[in-house]
Amino acid sequence: MSNVETLRSRIRSYNLRRRSSDLNLGFTAAKISIRLFGIIGHGKSSLINFHCVLNGTEYKNIADERNPELPDGAGTTILSRYPLDDTCLEILDMSGYNAFKYSEQIEIRNPLEGKRRVNSDVSFQGDFIASFEWAVSSVNPWSWSQWWSVWHVNESTRDDTIIVPVLVIRADWDLNSKELSDLHWFCTTVAYRYAGVKPLVVQTFGQKKPEREGTHVFPDLPYTKRFLLNNYHEESSTRNPNTDQNILEILNACIDCAEEVLNKCRGLAHKPATFQ
Repeated sequence: MSNVETLRSRIRSYNLRRRSSDLNLGFTAAKISIRLFGIIGHGKSSLINFHCVLNGTEYKNIADERNPELPDGAGTTILSRYPLDDTCLEILDMSGYNAFKYSEQIEIRNPLEGKRRVNSDVSFQGDFIASFEWAVSSVNPWSWSQWWSVWHVNESTRDDTIIVPVLVIRADWDLNSKELSDLHWFCTTVAYRYAGVKPLVVQTFGQKKPEREGTHVFPDLPYTKRFLLNNYHEESSTRNPNTDQNILEILNACIDCAEEVLNKCRGLAHKPATFQ
């Protein structure tokens, strides 16, 4: 069996319910939700098209994304879900961000806290308005009963879902100190807090910076693992074995992240709402 087939087989055979039982968890996890976070135009939505690699079929533009390098080709504003057929994995395409500034990270927390529905349109507010709206929603008396277990005993309202954050960044994007600081906040205070694992980093358009393969380009950014990917999109859809293998390695790394979270939940009756 080739390495590609081995990777594909593990993804298809991985059973999250059985792993929950094997680890004697007090709850049953059923789904790994891969959450894609990224800057507008960095090729985030093109990762939705992992379907063709997993299924061994021709490229298909499932997410209806355009070439991110075209002026009108990027900008996800709808929170969209894409199940990976015959697996326990799904991909959730989050709204594209401008710079991961504070108000955007407030919005990032909304779906992680269950305050944003799938297929809802996302529009970002200014920093002050975003902070005010988040605070109001958090202290709304009508939501107290719903969030009592979250605040009081740190129990998640969604035991069945293990979140794996994936940060998508263009390989040719050079971060300044402010952008690096904002991403550091996202990785630690947002992503790890709600998922229980540091994000995977996928650098898209790797062909533009091949010299960054195997290098630690973000020395101060806390993440689990980094991938340099020549991603498929409408203007570059010809399949090749190296990209297929990289994509399957990313999906397998998502399973490894889920395993890490499951092991942190041993002995607990519920999945924590937040992780320390």
